[in-house]
Amino acid sequence: MIKKELLIIIPARENSKGIKFKNLLKIKNTPLVIKTLNFAKQIKIEKIIFCSTDSLKIKKLVEKNGVTIPILRPKKISGHLSRDIDFVNHAIAHYYKNNFCFKNCAILRPTSPYRNIKTLNKAYNFFIKKKSNSL
Repeated sequence: MIKKELLIIIPARENSKGIKFKNLLKIKNTPLVIKTLNFAKQIKIEKIIFCSTDSLKIKKLVEKNGVTIPILRPKKISGHLSRDIDFVNHAIAHYYKNNFCFKNCAILRPTSPYRNIKTLNKAYNFFIKKKSNSL
């Protein structure tokens, strides 16, 4: 089993109930999903970045930006009533089948594009130090 510190999951399903293709909307000419991907790349922890998507368009865009998406999220867990635990379990199950396990998991949503790497590192260090279950 290959052990990794962190699995970062970027949930970016194709359709949104309110705003169609919202994960592809641009801020300063960069799609939200790519802003989040670029942020995830800055995290200086041993990690795998996984974009959980049901969209071939998002898959192609993410892979063009250097992150492979080995599987698409099934439509049955991609609806507006789908729970986070469903796409998290889907991602973890995929990696487990491929002999990977993770100490921790983080979800970075494309719809929250304004993040600070220092704040994330501080929060993550607090999480580790306190041996927390979630943050």
